[in-house]
Amino acid sequence: MDEINDQKAPVNSRAQLAWIVLFAAYMLFAFLYSVINPLNALPDEGANMQYVQFLADNHALPIWTPSGDSPGGYETQHPPVAFSIGAIAFASTKSLALNMRWQFTRWAYVLCGIILFFIVRKLAALLFSDEPWLQLAFGASVMLMPLNLMSFAYANPDGIAALVTAAGILVGAQIYAQKADNYWLNAAGGLVAGLGLLTKLSAAPVILLVLLAQACRPNVDRVARLRGVGVSLIVWAAVCGWYYVRSYVLYHSVFLHTPGKLGTGWEFAASAGLYKTVMISLRETCLSVWAQRGWFPPAADWTFMILIGVMILAAIIGYAIRAKSESSGTGLPAAKVALVYTFLVFAAQQVAFWKVDIEFNAGGRYLLVALPAIAYLLVSGVVRLPRSARVAVLSIWVLLLFAMNLTAANEIVSVLTPYYYPGWQMFEFGHPR
Repeated sequence: MDEINDQKAPVNSRAQLAWIVLFAAYMLFAFLYSVINPLNALPDEGANMQYVQFLADNHALPIWTPSGDSPGGYETQHPPVAFSIGAIAFASTKSLALNMRWQFTRWAYVLCGIILFFIVRKLAALLFSDEPWLQLAFGASVMLMPLNLMSFAYANPDGIAALVTAAGILVGAQIYAQKADNYWLNAAGGLVAGLGLLTKLSAAPVILLVLLAQACRPNVDRVARLRGVGVSLIVWAAVCGWYYVRSYVLYHSVFLHTPGKLGTGWEFAASAGLYKTVMISLRETCLSVWAQRGWFPPAADWTFMILIGVMILAAIIGYAIRAKSESSGTGLPAAKVALVYTFLVFAAQQVAFWKVDIEFNAGGRYLLVALPAIAYLLVSGVVRLPRSARVAVLSIWVLLLFAMNLTAANEIVSVLTPYYYPGWQMFEFGHPR
């Protein structure tokens, strides 16, 4: 036994070191993205900061208007949690110039990504309990995805929505695994799901995960399961219900939406044709889950997307050739849950595109809330391949994530920013444009 432990210790220490490297990579890339983009250069950041500043200055929610010209701006269509985080950072830097207050607000979101890192690490340990390198591949798939990294590098609600959703998935897994009723854990499920719905509508499915985990707990009688469902629902309603009741009372609508400039999918389909619109929507949504167009030179763009396609294909082949039932640290039917959850989020994103106004090249950011589920589907599918193929694919995958971030950062610094903002210098933190 001592000999076995001696053999395992170096592996564990290497895995620990690898997690430290992953943490350092997240901090490096997130900080880098936060300083290489001029203030207000990223999508909707000016409007997001208008909402943040209103909360910081007034300590109250702004009045929403359908036209988007309210004092809080058009992003007041969103619930307040993510913007309140920015408001705390903005309010705490009153003595600084506006540009530096804005920059510190960006860094507050970078720090929120640290919370996601530890949630993802805990979730990885639950899903791949005895496989430290699979845990690392899962963690890297979430933390180093370029679009996810960028979402924590500027003022916006998408990164916080991904953070709260990952917390909900983790709590749901723990609820499913509990042997006896733990009211605090059940309440935590409702709390996290409520915070998700107070962050962004794309995080709404978290409550479904929590309730599913409660209702499907194995070896637990029906009364205990229903009791857990009740606790989670009561806490969830108490946390987020007030906001949606307020919206209905003030605006006669539970869900608010400020009309966008690009029109809806139906409007595009009227001119381009339904088939073409569907194909473009599906293609661009898939591509934009990983990164936005324009972040890579043309040759690298195709190379990266082909390699991502290889990873997806390897996962599909893995599921096909190894049909045996799935196991995980919690006993969760994790692949089925992850697939259903990803489909729910994707379906909601598509409904939003067709009925509201999501631009083609940004649809993937709405799927960030499903990123842990997508990462699990990829890694657990590849795990089913023969060992040599599995090691090769996962190694290339992690290296690909690093390469995409390095390439994107270089493209932004050397091509995109000079083109759109000539003369701007990285560490001068110029005023918003």
